[in-house]
Amino acid sequence: AVIYHNLQGAVSPTITQYAEHEGLATLPEVSVDGYQFMGWYTEQNGDIRVTEILKDSTQDVELWARWEIVEYTITYDCGKGTNAPSNVPTYTVNDIVILSDASLAGYLFNGWTDEDGNTVTRLTRGTTGNIVLTANWKTNRSLAHPIATLTNPLYEPEMMVQYGDEYSFIYYLG
Repeated sequence: AVIYHNLQGAVSPTITQYAEHEGLATLPEVSVDGYQFMGWYTEQNGDIRVTEILKDSTQDVELWARWEIVEYTITYDCGKGTNAPSNVPTYTVNDIVILSDASLAGYLFNGWTDEDGNTVTRLTRGTTGNIVLTANWKTNRSLAHPIATLTNPLYEPEMMVQYGDEYSFIYYLG
């Protein structure tokens, strides 16, 4: 019999028997999202890698899967803006990544989107694959900013219009 250990949630291989004195020329590959299968070993922490079961084998064979976690990249496309220093460039399947806002003078950050146009605020545990995120912006030109305060009014005839006893002030936008 062939007994498999440390599968990390992978589907157990279907090859569980071998014919005595015939062995197995190749061992099955297994896969788990976010991990690279590094092969079968004779012990959980052992150094002896097994690629076949030899023809003269007659006993049960126990094999331990060895895994290496995969590190994925996050590419941030901020256009002319600046990415937040807290946004990490890489992640693994075990990470939770909270995204911070990028910045661009004269614009308001309007969120991150992935390559499919989906809004992304965080990467949850279990996420895999390299990711490209695009910063979205909206102009703040439509926000009104006074050019003078009431304690220090700027009086220019073209900036004030009088209607009877009331005054209207004109603001510059942008």
